[in-house]
Amino acid sequence: MEFPRVFAHIGDTILPTLATWVSDKTQAEWMRSLPIEALERLARQTRDSTGSTRQQCVEILLENLTQFADNHPIVNASLIGTLAKLEVMEAVPLMEQAFTAESVDEKLFGDWDEIQVILGLKSRAEVPRKPIDPQFLRYLKALERQTFAPTGFGKPALESSQSNRKTKLKQQSESRRKNRKKK
Repeated sequence: MEFPRVFAHIGDTILPTLATWVSDKTQAEWMRSLPIEALERLARQTRDSTGSTRQQCVEILLENLTQFADNHPIVNASLIGTLAKLEVMEAVPLMEQAFTAESVDEKLFGDWDEIQVILGLKSRAEVPRKPIDPQFLRYLKALERQTFAPTGFGKPALESSQSNRKTKLKQQSESRRKNRKKK
């Protein structure tokens, strides 16, 4: 989806909105992953000399990871994967706690060993690559085929092009029937 890229282009003015969205536990887990990706993009593109935007992004991510027991495992995986890609070493103990508590979906970024490889704490020689679950790949492909129409920052409505088209045709037909000249 393009939302993370768009949000990152808006800049640091969107940080409060992203922070609220990430921590909103009423949202579906994949919806909470969108602002996490936006925070990663925003942290990477920060060019200010103080690094304050990057630090703010990291603080938002860390704040949400401290609640790993209450978060969905997919949200925890997104948070941990993003912090690892940003090489936030102060998050390592918290990441390990989340994995120990079995609160992380290992299908997204792998297990604790894999995260340590991303962080550079272990070498690839120490941790062999694990095969990806074929069922998870099918799920990802199915998810990519679906299109979602945003409804504000809330829950998306799954677009149903067939039913939308059918409804539109019915409305056009009724409109033509009403507008016909009476003889």
